[in-house]
Amino acid sequence: MMEDEHRDQQNGRTICQTLDLSSTNLAAFSVSKANLETCSNLILDYNDLSVLPEDVGGVLQGLRVLSLTGNQLEKLPSSLGKLENLKELSVSENSLTSLPKSLATLSSLTVLKLVGNKLKELPEEFGALKSLRRLELDENRLTALPESFGLLESLEVLEAGDNSLEALPSNFGLLKCLEILNLSSNRLATVPATFGSLPSLRWVDLSGNKLTELVDKFDSCCCLEKLFLTGNRLSTLPDWIGKLPKLQEISLRDNQLKHKPLPESFGESSQEGLTYLDMSGNFITELPSTLGLLTRLDFLHLGSVIGVLERQNFQNGNWIERLPDNFGNLTLLRELRAEENQLSSLPENFGELLSLEFLDLGQNMLRSLPDSFGNLKKLRVCLLSKNNIQVLPEEFGNLDGLLDLRLDSNRLTGLPDSFNRLTNLETLDLFDNHLTELPKVLNYLDKLQRLDLDENDFDMPAISVPNFTKPNRYPSAGKSLTSKNWRTKIRPDELICSQKTTEVAESEVKKDTDEQTPKIKWTSVLAQALCKGTSMWQSHEGASTRKFSGSESPEESDSRQSRGSRATYSSYSDDDDLADLDDDDCDLPVSIPDDQQSDSALSQPTGEMMVTSEENWDEELEDVSCYEHDRIYQHPLNGLHKPESLDPSFAFTPSDGHAMNLPSPCINADAEEGQFDDADE
Repeated sequence: MMEDEHRDQQNGRTICQTLDLSSTNLAAFSVSKANLETCSNLILDYNDLSVLPEDVGGVLQGLRVLSLTGNQLEKLPSSLGKLENLKELSVSENSLTSLPKSLATLSSLTVLKLVGNKLKELPEEFGALKSLRRLELDENRLTALPESFGLLESLEVLEAGDNSLEALPSNFGLLKCLEILNLSSNRLATVPATFGSLPSLRWVDLSGNKLTELVDKFDSCCCLEKLFLTGNRLSTLPDWIGKLPKLQEISLRDNQLKHKPLPESFGESSQEGLTYLDMSGNFITELPSTLGLLTRLDFLHLGSVIGVLERQNFQNGNWIERLPDNFGNLTLLRELRAEENQLSSLPENFGELLSLEFLDLGQNMLRSLPDSFGNLKKLRVCLLSKNNIQVLPEEFGNLDGLLDLRLDSNRLTGLPDSFNRLTNLETLDLFDNHLTELPKVLNYLDKLQRLDLDENDFDMPAISVPNFTKPNRYPSAGKSLTSKNWRTKIRPDELICSQKTTEVAESEVKKDTDEQTPKIKWTSVLAQALCKGTSMWQSHEGASTRKFSGSESPEESDSRQSRGSRATYSSYSDDDDLADLDDDDCDLPVSIPDDQQSDSALSQPTGEMMVTSEENWDEELEDVSCYEHDRIYQHPLNGLHKPESLDPSFAFTPSDGHAMNLPSPCINADAEEGQFDDADE
């Protein structure tokens, strides 16, 4: 409890100005016994009040602030209308279903907060609150606003998001003082024509409605700074959207904008102030040349905001084939997201984006990068997953500030020598490329913490990693799935680590020259990547078979294949073993075996986790339905935020996190290679 008191100098009595009884488990309150005639601020937040005394308005005549947030009130007494000096009333987070008509007589009221109640309507007399400047109505059940709403001539801030509003009053344009308007997450299909004549508007959020078009004229809104139209049904944009001189941020994300929706005027008037532009999740195929005039742009999102399955079913998402030739003019751009488009090349002046820190060009059709790409010295996160890149320019090594680099699912056969200058790199993803040997430049990446080499074309003599003879582990779902769930065979997806294999491999390595098997110093990161990197499967349905090679003779290979399920493999699971490796023991030539079998259930890229029979499934999981393990897979890269909030550990996408391109929208289980490497027995 907190009291703010002072003593009346004339009669010596104590006058209480502020009484704060928040969070005191107060269940009832009597104003007649509290001697609060002189109280000006009464705070009763987060108690258990379910009713207010009827005489509250008659006794507390001097009250200026009354806060009742977080109680259990279902109605307000009509005597509240007698608080003629009340300036601020907060009744948020209660259970109000209606408001007394007498509330409209609070002629001095400037702030009214009613967030998180159950209000379905406002009284028609509401427009009489001539002094009201801020009104918060979020998270109620309002379907309409009274016609008198336009009479709130002093209203500056209206927060009415998360309701069920289907229309606005026709006189809404009379709110000449309105500066901030939030009508997000409602059911608005249109806005009145007078909406465009609000001269003081600075901030408008109409996200999450059903708007199919905007008003034709918006000439009076020359002060507009932020406009959010995310999640509507807009297919075209009016010409005025490119003529807002003070516009700083605009979001058009997740609409139905087609082809080239931005007017040619876009960028001409707003080029001096626009810093944030989000057009992701539409059907855009072309960008206007005036985009290069937005020289103060800090954030640009042109990619996709939908999941893999949505794209397969609805073919949503942009389809941009090229960036404007003057794109390099955006020299202040710090974050560019253009994933899941059809970009086949980048303009040569792309390297002039000298402020760029975060870049996502994943899932495009890039075959190469311009030489100027190496000028992006401030780049920290670079996502180039799922392109057709075959060679990186030698200048790529100039990106010495790079922390996170994703090159998975490309066609790289090697890395440039300059790659050894990326000494700050912490995450390197080379999953699903065409590497045939370990790049020597990995020796120089001292800060590397996460490395994925899975699904490459390594074809080198096998050698085991010292001390890695842990038993294999399987996914845990209810009861642990045992080896018979994988067609009664231990999973052949890890590095062979038997003593015999080690001896044969080492003798084989000695026969090779250093050029054939490059010397690589063991690190825990590299060792772990190699252990995972042996999960290289052939095409599904037994169309091809991976033969044993490397250190084994053809006779041994045939013998091992004929044993089928009796072939045993070891696996590595614990990071501690890697960390404990002796440098003396680990300074060995490293190779990866290319000798896996292809008849495992894991080799079928349908994504279905297969078992021998229904009986085996039931026996292992008892009453656990297999449907409980079904899940929709979403590529982790789709969820990355801005660099300042990026947690590299959380963001890393190991081989078990790479999304599979499945023909069917139904993914029963992502049993991709390496998926359960770290699961408990």
